[in-house]
Amino acid sequence: MEFSTDAKSLAESLDQVQEAVEKKSTIPILSHVLVEACANGLKLAATDLEVGIRTFCPAQVKATGSSAVPARRLLEIVKALPDADVRVRDLENHWVQVNAGRSVFKLAALAKDTFPALPDIPKALAEVPAGVLAGLIDRTAFAISSEESRYTLNGALLVLKPNKVEMVATDGHRLALAARDVEIAGLKGDERLLIPKRALAGLRRLANAQQSDSPIHIAKDDSHLFFTAGESILISRMLSGQFPAYEAVLPKNNTITATLDAAARGAPRVRADTRGLPCARLKPAHVDDLGRRYGRGLGNPRCRLHRRPVANWLQRFVPPRRARHRQGRRSRDWIEGCRERRGIPTR
Repeated sequence: MEFSTDAKSLAESLDQVQEAVEKKSTIPILSHVLVEACANGLKLAATDLEVGIRTFCPAQVKATGSSAVPARRLLEIVKALPDADVRVRDLENHWVQVNAGRSVFKLAALAKDTFPALPDIPKALAEVPAGVLAGLIDRTAFAISSEESRYTLNGALLVLKPNKVEMVATDGHRLALAARDVEIAGLKGDERLLIPKRALAGLRRLANAQQSDSPIHIAKDDSHLFFTAGESILISRMLSGQFPAYEAVLPKNNTITATLDAAARGAPRVRADTRGLPCARLKPAHVDDLGRRYGRGLGNPRCRLHRRPVANWLQRFVPPRRARHRQGRRSRDWIEGCRERRGIPTR
């Protein structure tokens, strides 16, 4: 294997597959990226057995071949090089040499046979614009549960309909639902795909790298999900299990709406349309005062609306003021007694 390419293109391709590189090197091959030199360029692949990424990098190939190279170390080397051509070639005993100008690096690689095989891509199920997917992920990813025991909540549910796309996530305490009206050609019925949290991070990165109107092809098999955009492919294991019936939680006859000014900086101002229902206004100063004074009591008049509930909740964590004074007095008495017994003059 021998090829040459510019450092910027190679760094971008290597940075794209880092999402699937195993961070804990329990299995050495999972911390490597598979570099395949073909006639028309380079094919890069990485996987941690849960998420896999394939991408393409243009290059001038002199000799075809493949090798598994340490992913992070190779990326650090390429990023440190100036904007010039980088030449990579195989050496004996699975070593790889990287040349750029007067700089020469040698990396210990592994054979291609030990690299896990990635599944083949089935026929595409639907096409969704990249900007739509990126927007749905940004509005729902924060509500995904981080508890490993709640397996089905460790991801987001993507619902594909012929004229609508929805994504919902919940951790049992909060629920985020985002929907966009998009015509999906070729989709006969509704499809529900449960995407893991780590795959969502890679999918967001893949969508942000494309134009907002560029299509992302979605496919699936019995146990994997496939997202294809251009020359890049994201492969993820599908979460098994039943996502909670979130439709039953949503109110059917809601009469209260809120309008937020997204362009405003700091704490947003809320304008609620209650249609005659009683309501209470909460200014940003209330929240700021609660954060500043929670350890010294909540005596500010601006906090009277939340004074009693918050004070009751804080009693579990902050001892009463009298108890703190008694504890300090006992400590001073004990120190003065020790001084008297040792003959040390007291204050």
